[in-house]
Amino acid sequence: REPGSLLLLELKVMSALPASSTNHSSSFFHIPFILLLVYAGLLLHGELFLTEGAFERDGFYHARYAQMLPERGLSRSFPWMQFSTWKDAFCDKDFLYHVYLAPFCRDAHEPLAGAKMATLVLVLILLTLFYVVLLKLDAPWPLFWTILLVFGSGLFLNRMLMIRSHVLSSSLMVVGIYFILRQNFWMCFGCAFVYAWSYSFAPALLMTALAAEVGRAIAKRSASSPEEKTKASNFRAAIAIGGKWECLRTPLA
Repeated sequence: REPGSLLLLELKVMSALPASSTNHSSSFFHIPFILLLVYAGLLLHGELFLTEGAFERDGFYHARYAQMLPERGLSRSFPWMQFSTWKDAFCDKDFLYHVYLAPFCRDAHEPLAGAKMATLVLVLILLTLFYVVLLKLDAPWPLFWTILLVFGSGLFLNRMLMIRSHVLSSSLMVVGIYFILRQNFWMCFGCAFVYAWSYSFAPALLMTALAAEVGRAIAKRSASSPEEKTKASNFRAAIAIGGKWECLRTPLA
């Protein structure tokens, strides 16, 4: 297909989706989402606290380090890492994640339970951000996509129940994608700064922005009217972001 005809097909698909004419400010509009959030919270709480331990070993480290953070601060040593590359060159690669965990992990005897609760709160924040961003972008059926996010993948839930920094980075990525699509430079900058101090794979947000800009550049070359350019650039930017993460999903996992 020629670029123009492909763009026309994309715009037809987009125009076929129902317009977001619902009054989002209605006090009853968000009740189904609130019920979904309560149900997901109860379900995930049961999974997290099914045992006293954690089903992956990193959680014990993060919980204990967060409990020790107020007394250690930005320490450059961690003597417990005797069999790691961090033995002689330690750094807290998830600093802001540990700052977030610290208030939940004040029990010096066993901080793991607090870290589990902090993880549950993070997952619920992620779902809320996902839903709100869909509303802000006037996406059709925001509740449906949020339900699909909760129940569509056992692997996703497994990853989200880990006491690890990627749970926080997922929320930051949702926010970052919103500002990327809105082309808000300073908010992207602020989100990227927090992301880099919260998660070890700092280039992720930059790669997402680059993928979005590639999508926009392709769209602007083939669109004719300003309205088509806006719709097509956001559409292709979103596709580029999704395609980039689909390519990276397996090796990063």
